[in-house]
Amino acid sequence: MATRRGVGHRLVRAFVLQAVFISLTALLGVLAARFVLQDVLIRKALEEEAGYYLQQLAASPGAALPQTVNLRSYRVSGECPAPPHLRDLGPGYHPLADAADGFSAVYVAESDSGRLLFEFKGERVSDLTFYFGLVPLAIVLVIIYSATWIAYRLSQQAISPLVRLAQQVGTLDPLGPSSEIVIDNASDLEVRVLTQALAQYTDRIQAFVERERAFTRDASHELRTPITVIRLAASALLAEETLPPRALKQVRQIEAAASDMAELVDVFLLLAREEDQALTPDPVDVEHVVSTEIERARPILEGKPVQVAYACTSVPELFVPERVLSILVGNLVRNAFLYTERGVVSVTLTGEALTIEDSGVGISEAEVSSLLKPFQRGTGHGHSEGWGVGLTIVKRLVDGFGWTLALNRRPGGGTRAHVGFQSPQRTS
Repeated sequence: MATRRGVGHRLVRAFVLQAVFISLTALLGVLAARFVLQDVLIRKALEEEAGYYLQQLAASPGAALPQTVNLRSYRVSGECPAPPHLRDLGPGYHPLADAADGFSAVYVAESDSGRLLFEFKGERVSDLTFYFGLVPLAIVLVIIYSATWIAYRLSQQAISPLVRLAQQVGTLDPLGPSSEIVIDNASDLEVRVLTQALAQYTDRIQAFVERERAFTRDASHELRTPITVIRLAASALLAEETLPPRALKQVRQIEAAASDMAELVDVFLLLAREEDQALTPDPVDVEHVVSTEIERARPILEGKPVQVAYACTSVPELFVPERVLSILVGNLVRNAFLYTERGVVSVTLTGEALTIEDSGVGISEAEVSSLLKPFQRGTGHGHSEGWGVGLTIVKRLVDGFGWTLALNRRPGGGTRAHVGFQSPQRTS
């Protein structure tokens, strides 16, 4: 989608279009006035002049022909022929636009004493059109352009506080030490009201951020402490030699659940602290993280006829926290192990991507989008382990670092998860 221009640009365009429209309208008006003057008014004047002279001629046969600065009259007879350029004209009105001296018009009338020709010399028409048409038009246009420029400057001054406000909001960091919005007190009432509303909204955001930080800090301590107690108690029980087999199995389940809960708490706390997801100065050992997560997830395959094929052709260079990559890889590997009852789980690491393929139940195309939402699990698996947040966490981490995640069903059955690494560059 193309970015729209600013308010100032739209104001300039509006004023320019307005000025051009007014100029064209005024120019067309002058041309129309010239047409009316040359055709309609002159025709009417010649007809009335000829009619009036014919009345005088009827009352006084020797009445002289009217001769003025712009009007020439001729009585055509055998002794007085018409001028050469008027000889072929019939009765009525005739404009002579191609006359040598400019615009001219002739009115031919018939009388008992012969043909009468009334020629209007229009060389003054152009001058009159210029002086009384174009000159006033130029003055009007100068006034219009001046008024448009003044209106534009006033509009620019009116919106300049909004522009400054937008610039401050664009650089505002609610998480920073200072997020104050400063606008000149001389600004309009609307700008001051908007500034106050934005300042109040920023204060609410800062208060919310502080509450979230406080919760993250408290949760980091209050949640980990009981989980640690449970894990230590489970370890102590497992060390008891007199524990019956059934109780031993239950204690191991408690220890595993406590470990999973501790890891889940770590993940949630990591996602809640954006600063922990910043780029690191040194690259992470991706191959070590992948192989470690595979080994950590192997107990899930206990008792299953599933083989794990791990291949590393090249190692990508990623400047991210090791814990972030461990969470991402661990969730994908555990999902593949959990949803595969038999066959092979293939893990392939290249310089551009990590691909995990399994021969499990697979997912349908309709399930792909829903699995990336919180608390959604695949419908093709009968187990109840997990909370349905693993892929959601993976999606958030992938989006946070500009990577790509693709989930699809393999043609032969099973699921293929592909993470494309567009490695963030290390900053100095």
